[in-house]
Amino acid sequence: MPNKPSRLYYVLGAVIILFGFVQAAWATLSASTERFTEMARLSVPGNKVIPLTVDQYQLFFEIRSTIGDRIVISTAEPSNIDCSLHDVRSTANVPLSSLSLPIEYDLSGYKGRSLGSFDIAQVGMYQLSCSHIEAAGNPVAIVALGGSSNPTAILYRLLLAVLAFGLGTITCVFVYFKRRTNQAV
Repeated sequence: MPNKPSRLYYVLGAVIILFGFVQAAWATLSASTERFTEMARLSVPGNKVIPLTVDQYQLFFEIRSTIGDRIVISTAEPSNIDCSLHDVRSTANVPLSSLSLPIEYDLSGYKGRSLGSFDIAQVGMYQLSCSHIEAAGNPVAIVALGGSSNPTAILYRLLLAVLAFGLGTITCVFVYFKRRTNQAV
């Protein structure tokens, strides 16, 4: 009578599936955290020259932020913040577009909500300038500018999860049929 594969191979299939999903979740979370911690930040009122590539950049009002080793809690109202972005070389203004779906985040010590987005069509140095519309009482405010997520990295994480699910499923199905075939003999 031929040997049946051990039931432990079912466990192996489940472990492979679980490993793939844990890796994909970890990679997604770390990429999200990295995205928010690496955004260009500006204390309002103020301006900052930032190198930008062709992409859509979101502008966020940060309720809680960190600049250097200092934690900042904003006391300003987001509706009172006025920001503009212009190309340093050509001095052409880049219009701030409103987002169809607002974005909010509370991650890795940062909490914010979207003010709009800038579409950058040309690589270059851009100056972000922000001010308070009503600066009575000198409120504290921080804005952050960040690019969109890397679609290649997102696809890679999805592919990792799908491959792990497929390999784990194939392992379990193979063991099931091998055990069934050997049982019938």
